[in-house]
Amino acid sequence: MPTETDEEIKQYEGFKNVTLGNVIRARTTEPPNYLSKTDQELFMKYHIPALELQTGLHELLGHGSGKLFQKDKDGKLNFDCETVLHLETSQKVASWYEEGENYHSVFGSVSSPYEECRAECVGLYLCTVPDVLR
Repeated sequence: MPTETDEEIKQYEGFKNVTLGNVIRARTTEPPNYLSKTDQELFMKYHIPALELQTGLHELLGHGSGKLFQKDKDGKLNFDCETVLHLETSQKVASWYEEGENYHSVFGSVSSPYEECRAECVGLYLCTVPDVLR
């Protein structure tokens, strides 16, 4: 679980991510026996690049996207509340995290599973976007 410091760094600076390619490659040395011979060949050819792509999208864009709208200790917002619009309602953003609040403190025990679901959805969805596959 990220610490407050990790979250602050991610919010304002960005974050690093590491993928363990040797672990991905070591997991599957034989094709699944439930596939036809033709599909086994396709599976062995594409499963590692597909998994690496989906994992990268999950980690980098799924976990790395989005900005938490916050109010700091001086009462200043980290976004322009006069121009930023809610993506679904097209209305001005009317809520944000107050000073001292963060994603984990507000959502509690469901914050980590919810974040994983969000990242997984982003990764899976983006795997279907032609520009991502180029």
